[in-house]
Amino acid sequence: YMYESLLTGVLLTRAATRTHDPDTTWPRIEACLNWLESTDFFTAPASSIYHDSYPSGLLDHCLRVYNNIIDLWAVPKFAKCDITSMTICALVHDWCKIGLYEPYMRNVKNDETGVWEKVPSYKRKTPSFILGHGVSSMYMASKFIHLSTEEACAIRWHMGRFNVCESEINEFQEANERYPLVLMTQFADHLSITKY
Repeated sequence: YMYESLLTGVLLTRAATRTHDPDTTWPRIEACLNWLESTDFFTAPASSIYHDSYPSGLLDHCLRVYNNIIDLWAVPKFAKCDITSMTICALVHDWCKIGLYEPYMRNVKNDETGVWEKVPSYKRKTPSFILGHGVSSMYMASKFIHLSTEEACAIRWHMGRFNVCESEINEFQEANERYPLVLMTQFADHLSITKY
């Protein structure tokens, strides 16, 4: 329940610091949480074969990104980043993976016995939104959360150079230079999938 508590807290904080109608704030938060509950977010893997490719891997990954982004806040270049924005980006950056993977049983040869065995695995489905990785997450989040330009950029570019085509290099670089949160989110995401 840590994820739901963090998301609820950050959305309530956001509402309190802006001129939102209090009568619409809680229903919007409930709508977001109800939507998440109706999806496979809490049980989905974060990938089919790479990082966190196990049940609830997506949830674990997003929470690790949150922990990393909080750690990165101590870096002087990131000290001016807003904690509400940091938390939102960490928690929603991979919403594009909701409903993206389906379980199946894969045949794998056991190296010790030489016998083929069925093991649980995941395969990628056609994405619900064909907007691209970061843009899809940004689009899904914007249905429930009013994103600032910096937050939208951080979610859009969170994959770093891995998900940038040649014609977008200037925009990617400009986002990194203009908004510390963009680079901070990239670092937090990369750190969450790196094992040392």
